[in-house]
Amino acid sequence: MKKIIYLIGSLMMLVSLLVACGTNESTKNDSSIKEKKQTSVAEGIRFTISQPKKEKKQELGKEKILYTFQVKGENVSSNSKGLGSIDFVLETTDRKEVDIDPTMATFGDELKPTKSLSGPVTFSLNKTEKPKKLIYKLGDKKTAEWDVKE
Repeated sequence: MKKIIYLIGSLMMLVSLLVACGTNESTKNDSSIKEKKQTSVAEGIRFTISQPKKEKKQELGKEKILYTFQVKGENVSSNSKGLGSIDFVLETTDRKEVDIDPTMATFGDELKPTKSLSGPVTFSLNKTEKPKKLIYKLGDKKTAEWDVKE
């Protein structure tokens, strides 16, 4: 079963270069990002996530707010894992899920056991929207989430 999941995940990575493959294990972390960085484990990956940096951006004459998290993932399992910016969504206070801003820098690759990968995860919100949770999501499955404090 794990070989099939790995094969499907590998094919998805070839198509998008940023899609992560998953396993049947699931860990939900309701950790707050209160400190400068927060560490937790989900799906065999140890995540270290920074507080978001907040910047203004002009987009088509409208002012947007960019929230950029620095994410580091270390594979703590015995199987290769995929990790990328595309695996994250930002939930707002009105429960809307926002995908990453495709115009900003992203990262993604396969993680061999004991290897790590890091990079930015950036979301663009309207001035009236407020971030609530950063969510690590594989397909439709929320595998980890962290409360965001501005």
